[in-house]
Amino acid sequence: MAMDTRTPHFDPTGIPFPSDAITLGQMRAREPDNFRPGNLDRIDAKGIDAIATHRWELRLAEKAFAEVLSLPNPLPYDDRRNIVEMLNRAYKLFGVSSGIQQTWQLVRSFEGAAAEQARQISGRSH
Repeated sequence: MAMDTRTPHFDPTGIPFPSDAITLGQMRAREPDNFRPGNLDRIDAKGIDAIATHRWELRLAEKAFAEVLSLPNPLPYDDRRNIVEMLNRAYKLFGVSSGIQQTWQLVRSFEGAAAEQARQISGRSH
């Protein structure tokens, strides 16, 4: 019987992220030009602040997942503190966080969920 040697991958399904609280109404209020007729057809998703915010959340979660499994760092050139500061600005703009302490709590929560997912894959759940 062959052993499965595929590299495990992080699955964000079921993990709550702070950006889940951002509504389409908030996105439209923050970036009205992006949501005008025809503009959504031309804009890259990374150009929408809420999508970019979630992208950074995913990257931090992937990093936490990789650390548990001793996989290569998916963010070798990005500083975690700088990412959290960017998230803090976005969270405050969208009303997700009141400040940096709450942002750190939110980040630790989804990083912890990603790390737990990795521990379950490795059989080291607690």
